[in-house]
Amino acid sequence: MNIKKNKSLKELNTFGVDSLAEHFLKVTSHAELVESMKYIDKNRLKYFVLGGGSNILLGFNKYKGAVVYMQTKGVEIVEDTPNTKPLNVLQVLTGMNLLNILWKEDLEGLRICL
Repeated sequence: MNIKKNKSLKELNTFGVDSLAEHFLKVTSHAELVESMKYIDKNRLKYFVLGGGSNILLGFNKYKGAVVYMQTKGVEIVEDTPNTKPLNVLQVLTGMNLLNILWKEDLEGLRICL
């Protein structure tokens, strides 16, 4: 996990709003996400999660807390287990195109649960 203090978020949002993150945590894996949550808890920080930055308008000059910048990539198809049969469980991480993944993996009959 990469932690920076007083990091500009200008390049991370499509509106180009120049806001600062008091604590900026770049997360690239599940393990780093767990580590970042421990850091946030230990330091008693409020936080928000930032993905691609295209659906957000930052309304602060400096966020007094942690910005968790999700940069996880990839797909994991979880094998059938006694609890999931006959279902396949598909985990799609940020930055991935769900339809292309379904086509590539020859999956059909998808039900999306959020």
